[in-house]
Amino acid sequence: MSKQTKSQRGFGEPFSAEPKRWLQPPKWGPWQRTRERLEIIRKNLDKSDAEIGRIFGVTRAAVHALRLRFGIPKKRFHTQRRERFISLVRKMPPGLTLQEVALKLGLLEKSIHYYAHLAGYRLPSRPEIKNRQWNERLQSLPPALTLPMVARQLGVSYHNAYRLCKQFRYKFRDRRYLEPPPQDLINLMRKMQPDLTRQAMALKLKLPKTRAIYYANIAGYRFLSRREIMDHHWNERMKSLPPGLTLPIVARHLGTSYGYASVLCTKFRYAFRHQQNFRLSPREPDGS
Repeated sequence: MSKQTKSQRGFGEPFSAEPKRWLQPPKWGPWQRTRERLEIIRKNLDKSDAEIGRIFGVTRAAVHALRLRFGIPKKRFHTQRRERFISLVRKMPPGLTLQEVALKLGLLEKSIHYYAHLAGYRLPSRPEIKNRQWNERLQSLPPALTLPMVARQLGVSYHNAYRLCKQFRYKFRDRRYLEPPPQDLINLMRKMQPDLTRQAMALKLKLPKTRAIYYANIAGYRFLSRREIMDHHWNERMKSLPPGLTLPIVARHLGTSYGYASVLCTKFRYAFRHQQNFRLSPREPDGS
């Protein structure tokens, strides 16, 4: 049956033909396709627009237009690379040199400076690296060498070897004592009380004072300084005083001036009695 023309139909009669129907519905509608593309873009934020466009067969400009239309941020490649190296630098153990970090990450030294500054990683300076190297070399030496032997082992001058031993606390042996001290003597000195003077140490060991000091340095024993000895002396004298004395009487007992007696009382917390609170005994006449 052929389609009715407009002249063959009566006026106001409806169109008798059925509406056209799809034999098979479309697989991708316009909005559905856009949603699929947006999901792909959000899942591949670490890729460029050209790489995302190759996934579903469009150009880079089409992916860029979708980003602008739907407000999807773009994470650029150099930003991802910078964040990745910053996280790697932060995971490094502290104390590594510039060359060690560069070898671990496979980057140039100037790039390591840049990423270490952004990551807050502190690189040691050149003097710190040199000091660490000298310290490791000194610690590898056998103990109680003489100073010329230390200089010969390190390949430096006599004065430079002396400076390094003092800086890194290497106990070198004096030339006058070519033999190292016996181990039982060193163990005995390490067990002694830590408040002995040099004279007391020499008397206990029954050795000359210079040799006792030399052995104590090798054993790592710390003597009291002159100031600590004087403080200990004044503290003992202050403890021997009866409590509640006035400041002039304290100065008379200690044999010092009034001002120095006040300093000692404050330092060692001696509670002296002020003269304003002094009460006269009944035998003494009142001046008022």
